[in-house]
Amino acid sequence: MAERPRPNALSNSKLNFMAFNNETKRPITMSWRLARNNVELICDTGDPAMKNREKNWGKIKVPMSYRGAALVMGLIQQASLGNAEYCEIFQAYNHRWVNNQREKEITHMHDIVVQRSAEGVVSVTVIYRGEPGWPELKFILGLPDNRYEKLAHADGSQWTKAKLSQLVGRQMFDTMIPLLAHLGVTEYQPPEPPSGGAGSGGGGGNRGGYSGGAGGGQRPQAPRGDERPSARGGYGGGTDDVDDDIPY
Repeated sequence: MAERPRPNALSNSKLNFMAFNNETKRPITMSWRLARNNVELICDTGDPAMKNREKNWGKIKVPMSYRGAALVMGLIQQASLGNAEYCEIFQAYNHRWVNNQREKEITHMHDIVVQRSAEGVVSVTVIYRGEPGWPELKFILGLPDNRYEKLAHADGSQWTKAKLSQLVGRQMFDTMIPLLAHLGVTEYQPPEPPSGGAGSGGGGGNRGGYSGGAGGGQRPQAPRGDERPSARGGYGGGTDDVDDDIPY
């Protein structure tokens, strides 16, 4: 079994965002994770009905390059700095795996929608397009746990949801861009040599199509139609052991 990667800065749960699923009345979460020289955005639907292998335990996983993650941060920065309504989409494409074979076609798998409403509220919505039946997960930017940290005006009044979301969006850009640049250097892993059996190569799907893509303490899953077969077990600790060339 491959060596368990050490935790890194993205393992810090304080960087996560939380929201509320109006349909299930349960919390949903958004976090970032390293994925062997790439980055993965992970959203947990919080839906008990999706907590099974076929539905990847209710998690949407969006694989992207470091550059892709920086582009998402750039959209959040733009939405946070402007004055008008804003809506732009980062589209993630990848290859499906069918019967343990990587399809040649590149498929539109995920959308990350960054918005600023007419009231000035900045939000991020994550959508999985690989199969029907998945919810659209919307996160209004704010303090993950406002029991411990709040912002108030000089008169003691609390900040509005809109003003707070704009500042958090700018803070998210200022925090994540240097953090990703640093991790791209310190956590770089050279490509592994080719090996027999199910192994290296690009992948796609809600699980990111990675070998060993069952991160966050999950058990490895049997591949669905849009997933690549797992060659190694998954890891928690904010790092997945996946292939260097994904998602390209």
